Amino acid sequence: MKALYIIFSVLLLAQSAVAQSEGFERISNSRLLAPAPVDREVEVVDGDTIWMGIHQIRLYGIDAFEPKQPCDLAGRAKTYCHTSASELLRTFTRRPDFRCEIHVRGENKPWVRYGRYVASCYAGEIDVSRELVRQGWAYADRHHGESFLADERLAIDEGLGIHTTGHQTPWDWRRSQRSPSDCMCE
Repeated sequence: MKALYIIFSVLLLAQSAVAQSEGFERISNSRLLAPAPVDREVEVVDGDTIWMGIHQIRLYGIDAFEPKQPCDLAGRAKTYCHTSASELLRTFTRRPDFRCEIHVRGENKPWVRYGRYVASCYAGEIDVSRELVRQGWAYADRHHGESFLADERLAIDEGLGIHTTGHQTPWDWRRSQRSPSDCMCE
């Protein structure tokens, strides 16, 4: 009975999110404004994901460390670099001029990837994704083109953020955590 209740709850939440996405304010042909939560609180999940009210948002164009992903910072093994990325993101989300613009794809629908809306977020005129990469707390996401590769190169050259640590890229670390049963190999 409990499993049935959980399934029903998940279906209601998914239906609610779809219904809410229809009410997003269109700000251009390719962007929708994510509504700010009533209490203005934005919850930071990690360096590239936030909750704005009931909407989970993945920042466009970047890939940040996962919460359990270790890095070797100044000789301290098992330091979790995601906390620094999350804290920098949190400083932007606390600003009164913070906003997220959800990307539109295909048939005029919000872009959803892995159950999260894909959005470019801004604090005033600052592109938050670009700033996370510039300060060395995220990588440019290779799946979204080359938007932030020059910023990443500068952060690497200047030895900023994670680029002073021993670590795997987030995508390599995630791959190393998969079990053989996760493989869709022939």
